[in-house]
Amino acid sequence: MAASSTITIRLDDGSIVDRPINQTGIVSVITWTVPLVSAPLLNSMWGITDPIVEPMLARVVGIGQGDGGTEFTITALKHNPSKYGMIENNTKLQSQQITPITKLVAAPTNIQIQDSAYEISPGVFGIKTLVSWTGSEQSYTIGWRSVDGQQSNWNSVSISVPSFDLYDVKGEYEFKLFATSFLGLKSQDVSFTHVVGLTTTTPAAVVNLALVGGSWTTPTCYLTWDAVTQALGYDVETWSGLVKRRTDRVSGANYAYTLDMNAQDTITRDLHFKVYAVSGINGLRSATPASIVAFNAQMGAIASPSLSPTVFGITVTYDQPTASDWAGVMVWASKTSGFTPGAGTLKFAGMASTVSISSVPLDPADVWYVRIGAYDVFGADSMALSSELSGNPLALPAVGPNSIVSVNIAAGAVTAEKIKTKQHMIF
Repeated sequence: MAASSTITIRLDDGSIVDRPINQTGIVSVITWTVPLVSAPLLNSMWGITDPIVEPMLARVVGIGQGDGGTEFTITALKHNPSKYGMIENNTKLQSQQITPITKLVAAPTNIQIQDSAYEISPGVFGIKTLVSWTGSEQSYTIGWRSVDGQQSNWNSVSISVPSFDLYDVKGEYEFKLFATSFLGLKSQDVSFTHVVGLTTTTPAAVVNLALVGGSWTTPTCYLTWDAVTQALGYDVETWSGLVKRRTDRVSGANYAYTLDMNAQDTITRDLHFKVYAVSGINGLRSATPASIVAFNAQMGAIASPSLSPTVFGITVTYDQPTASDWAGVMVWASKTSGFTPGAGTLKFAGMASTVSISSVPLDPADVWYVRIGAYDVFGADSMALSSELSGNPLALPAVGPNSIVSVNIAAGAVTAEKIKTKQHMIF
């Protein structure tokens, strides 16, 4: 690029300005010193004038008007003025130092089509088709029409990105797609058809509804089923007996009924699920649901319970359950063998590995009978109780003459009178 090169720019107000170019030689970025008064016109053509750059000349041989009245076809031949001298004076035809403008514009490739659902309003779905492609031209024009008559006339839109969403579709469509270069040259048309994979008809029924893992043993109940072709989603109804607790709409072929959801609906361990496939703009459901009963059984019997006597008390120990829905234990105690556990004999309820019953001193002469059971997060119903454990509290060891011997006790620190006073306070 020579030192006297200039760039010609069309501004957004329609005016054309020239600016001297700062760089010389071979450059990839052009700068100029005098700022522009406004932004360049979007998608306009810029020009560069350079003493060493020869403009391409062409001789126009025909102009034709298109059918729409807004497009024209100009036919021209490349023109080299030195041909006259070659013909008349037998001089050498001079080679022109120009960069030819190619007529080839790359057509879009790698056409991809995907159907999906979109939510028009809560609970109401529609279907859209995404058409995407690979290309690097300045703009693209995509046209479409319905083969089955829904939209029989051609519609088109010009866009600057290589993708397009067509909403509210059904049936089969024809598409035409072409690219346009920055010079306004068009690529060849790419034509294709597409049958929308999702429908607005009633979907088939859900099959193979099952509990994940085969049973419900955790705080959350997990369901799974086979995906239904052309379903936009699924309605999951949760029932308890004859009462419908809730209906949730999910997009995938799985569902989780959490402990929080259970608690909001009044917690229970006995549930019934019904699952419908959903399709169509108006949320059409399959005619019949798939259904399954889920029951989370109460905790089993406590493992290895044992009773140990303590001074004026007893202690119960056991192996803590490892189930994720374990919530605690209940311990009942009575001086009557064969007693029925109830509110009057309940000594402890909660989560602990060791339970001591000694808040009120127990008489060492009494035999105490104890039963223990575990409960889960769903409640303390139907508990599996242990068999009776029994034992006597321990008495305080007797204190008498010569029963305390220690070289570390100072003289006079322990006397018979002091011990008698302590014993009176204990008993």
